[in-house]
Amino acid sequence: METTTFRQDPHIDAALSTDARSTCAHAGWSSQRRQFQPPGLQVAGLQAHAATPSRSAMSALLHLHAPLATLLTLSLIYSLAFSNIFLLPSIFTRQLHSSFMPSAIFALTLPFYHRCLGANPKCNASSMLLPARFVGFTGIIQSFNGQCGRRKRRFKMALSILVILFLFLFNLNNCFPYAAVNGSNVVSSQESRYTIIVDAGSSGSRLFVYCIPARKVGDDPLPTITLCLDAEGNPLTKKVKPGLSSFSSDPSSVQSYIHGLLSFAAKNIPKQYHSITPVYILATAGMRFLSQSDQDAIWSYVQSTVKREFHFNFENSWAQTVTGFYEALYGWITVNYLLGNFAEPLKPTVGMLDMGGASMQIAYEVPPELNPPEDLILPFTIGGTRTHNVYVMTFLGYGTQAAKSRYKLALLHNAMEYSQYSGLLKHRFRPSTGYVKIPKLDNHTVELHYTTTGEEKFILSDPCLQPGLEDRLDRNDLTLSRTILATGNSSSPTIAFVGTGNLTLCIEYQKSLLEKQKPCKLHPCSMNGIHQPAVEFEGTSFYAMSEYWYTSSDLGTSGLSNIYAFEKFSSNALHMCRTPWQSSLTEYLKKNVDPSAIANKHFMS
Repeated sequence: METTTFRQDPHIDAALSTDARSTCAHAGWSSQRRQFQPPGLQVAGLQAHAATPSRSAMSALLHLHAPLATLLTLSLIYSLAFSNIFLLPSIFTRQLHSSFMPSAIFALTLPFYHRCLGANPKCNASSMLLPARFVGFTGIIQSFNGQCGRRKRRFKMALSILVILFLFLFNLNNCFPYAAVNGSNVVSSQESRYTIIVDAGSSGSRLFVYCIPARKVGDDPLPTITLCLDAEGNPLTKKVKPGLSSFSSDPSSVQSYIHGLLSFAAKNIPKQYHSITPVYILATAGMRFLSQSDQDAIWSYVQSTVKREFHFNFENSWAQTVTGFYEALYGWITVNYLLGNFAEPLKPTVGMLDMGGASMQIAYEVPPELNPPEDLILPFTIGGTRTHNVYVMTFLGYGTQAAKSRYKLALLHNAMEYSQYSGLLKHRFRPSTGYVKIPKLDNHTVELHYTTTGEEKFILSDPCLQPGLEDRLDRNDLTLSRTILATGNSSSPTIAFVGTGNLTLCIEYQKSLLEKQKPCKLHPCSMNGIHQPAVEFEGTSFYAMSEYWYTSSDLGTSGLSNIYAFEKFSSNALHMCRTPWQSSLTEYLKKNVDPSAIANKHFMS
């Protein structure tokens, strides 16, 4: 495999300093707390003894904020100078025989507590969580056709797809009262079973209907799972915006939202099979941003809606918020399982990087002799013959949408502290408690205009927007960032950000948000004083998912090889950043692309 090397592009050399590069009750599932507490996770001969991150470490993560994808990658894996980085695609294609690939590959081997436990001696944690098989995984990685509407999807599939790989396996031990079904308008299999998964991401939710063939004597113990297809051969999926977390101020509104999603599944699954089709609604980082009371309110309406309006197999505990720690852990397990790294003979493992809308995760194996902190390491044993010490970390606030909001608030804070309009802005906004003051941003300008109605409009220069592109500060930015609050002393003025398209300055601004200046109690640290074990990465591959793929794909830098090429990435990013907004808009509108998706590419690159 050709090695891809991180190198500095001469145009942004000054911006990329060394500092910047620098799992059944047995398994501990608690339906009351909506989180995982695993003393041990067993997955078909794989056993993991999970150490839950310390309270202090997790608390510290709640207030992290985000950089660009490039700077973030370099900061997290600065020693990956000779590493292969593969970009995993996010769509399924018919050419791959109904196989599918998640946009962010989490191996969410969910240890759901089901009431069949105790009643059925065959149903135990070990047998329930047999890992299932992806069809055509190698083919997807090696020969993915990236032209299949890549820009018409904006939500992560990973959670949905990988949960189903394991949930279906409850059926192998008669945990669910399934019977073989003959789909009337679902034609992917003459004998199949259904399940419904809703992946509730931070920016939207996507529903998937999955099919698994009825098992027969002599079948491979690892079933093949595919997306169900309608009579025209289209995958049974439906996506909606916004994300579940957006209903925090009016949780009752989530009822019509959930009804719209599940009505699609109800229409496409024969009614006689509704009662035996389970529904799982699983949320990630967007919901984790909310208080527990806000989450509880939303989940209460979700649960009551499913039970009242549909006849699917559903229990309240099947609508949950998933912790970021497990996104990282199971993401690593999945990538390495799908690559065959746990099969005999054992192979070297690969690392995993994932960036969603509100958080990002990193996981990789570290040598035991390094003695890393137990609260950051998962000793993962395979068949009692080999133990992997896996470093896992989640960064809430480092997803792309949360990142952008944090960045916009940083620009506002800079204007509040250092501009000639400091007094006016401080009368209207104030930093939240514990906000870390950032250094003055060079070459940042602020102007005050008045609208025809006499309202104030502050215009802040933004190097992370293309020239001529204007963005606005909105309530969602304040919610996601939580670093600046409106004082309520007067009506909130308009805060506008106008692009200057300066990639070097953009990256320089982002560096201040990594909080590299925070004390590092145990070296080395990645960001915000969080320890990240030093590992010899030479020759090691990392698989980067979700926004890493989206951004590289949209910049045209991943190609069919799906290998990250830094020089090409930075060169294309530089070109995009310099291109006036109207020119980019004209070019992409010809390709039927959502303008709002284009507008974020400069920032995310």
